[in-house]
Amino acid sequence: MQSSVFAVDALLRRAQLCMRAGTYADAVYWLRRYLAAPDCVWADERCDAMLALGRCCLKMQNRDEAERWILRACAETTDRPEPWREAAAFYEPVSAQAAALCLSRAHLCP
Repeated sequence: MQSSVFAVDALLRRAQLCMRAGTYADAVYWLRRYLAAPDCVWADERCDAMLALGRCCLKMQNRDEAERWILRACAETTDRPEPWREAAAFYEPVSAQAAALCLSRAHLCP
């Protein structure tokens, strides 16, 4: 069990290195592998990985895919404001009303 947890952590570390290096397609690959791993079960960590995927997709000019990952992050953990703030920032240039709704949801989180 412990060795597989280390393997999952290694996937996340590789993704983080790729994001720092600006190789977003590689980061997307490693983040998807991380999320598909059977030991990737912590909702907060999954949420963070989904937000990172959304950011990578935005950097690669893929707004549709970014939106999907950001909304999945919002659904993954309903008690954290971060994904809702990220969704608000995503929608702000397009729809002030959608951004306001996301921010109001963020304020409901503990």
